[in-house]
Amino acid sequence: MGEADILRATLTDRVTVYRSDPKDPTAEGRAVYRNLPCALSRTAKVTDPDPHDPGRALAESDFRATLFLPMGTWTSVGDRAEVLRGNTLFSGVLSASMPYPSYAVAVMRVWEVTQV
Repeated sequence: MGEADILRATLTDRVTVYRSDPKDPTAEGRAVYRNLPCALSRTAKVTDPDPHDPGRALAESDFRATLFLPMGTWTSVGDRAEVLRGNTLFSGVLSASMPYPSYAVAVMRVWEVTQV
């Protein structure tokens, strides 16, 4: 089993990536990848959530994560992404992907986390 096969086995999440039309950035966008294997990883550098109402239950959002993708996957700045891990959906926006010999990686700014 080669490096790419080992890395592919760790991609246990699923992502759908949407790309807007540059001529109409207000449009919803089309799916360029659907149900693509991936792995969403929280960075080690984190901050405490900032609640607007200290008396309510706190749902953390608006954080950065690293999105590991299969080799050959290309994302563009501003692509929207929905990552499904079990029953949790992470929604946000992506950076351009960085290709490596065995995988690709992008930064995801997660703005919403919901249970589905």
